[in-house]
Amino acid sequence: MIKIAPNKPCPCYSGKKYKKCCRPLHQGQKIDDPVRLMRSRYSAYVLYNMDYIVNTMHPESKHLTDTPEWRAGITLFAETTDFNGLEILDSELSLDDINTGWVTFHAILANGDDDTSYVERSLFKKEDGQWLYLHADPLEDT
Repeated sequence: MIKIAPNKPCPCYSGKKYKKCCRPLHQGQKIDDPVRLMRSRYSAYVLYNMDYIVNTMHPESKHLTDTPEWRAGITLFAETTDFNGLEILDSELSLDDINTGWVTFHAILANGDDDTSYVERSLFKKEDGQWLYLHADPLEDT
């Protein structure tokens, strides 16, 4: 895991200092909305905080296969990716279920000279008062 000085800009591109943005979440503070969870997960990838990635996944997530091979894969992704920006495009809470929310975002990424940016709509569910990542639907780049 990479350490970052608390007064540095947060890796999630919020414009806030890390100590006032994602750091408290990375240290265990309750996540109060899906957008903050999205931003903190992006920062966790930047900082190679794979425990946070795993701990913020909903138990029903099809992506959660907490094996050494899976962790090695997400760690390799983090280590070989340049995280160049995060833009939150939209967020919404379900009108039918207050424990369901979506965040649409544009992750600006590169792998060497290759632009690997993407737009995604992620689904989050609240479990025991905590927002967790469930799954995502890739969208066309905007």
